Amino acid sequence: MVLDDGDARQITHHEKTSGAAGFPRWSPDGSAIAFGDIAGGPSAIYWVAIGHDDLHRVTTPHFDTYPDWSPDGRWIAFRRGINGSQLFAIRPDGTGLTQLTYGPGNKELPRWRPT
Repeated sequence: MVLDDGDARQITHHEKTSGAAGFPRWSPDGSAIAFGDIAGGPSAIYWVAIGHDDLHRVTTPHFDTYPDWSPDGRWIAFRRGINGSQLFAIRPDGTGLTQLTYGPGNKELPRWRPT
């Protein structure tokens, strides 16, 4: 919603997802929003630039949720529901997938600390 005029604008369109965008996080520069496709089955991480309809899928569906942009915008951390749940990071173009946590238990809600 634009605070100046109070008009709400739809940012996501679900033609390329299962229809449920959840846990949105703004990019550091405010130009894009990352979100998880959370319709109940295998989910993926997406991002969309504000004012554009191009939807960018970052991960393949693996029960991926809770994205969070790094402070420099070069990475997106997220939770993947495997072996309980583990934290991963990936570049917005889908390269550089890196597992950050291992071991039993659920790791949830990744957040970058400010630089």
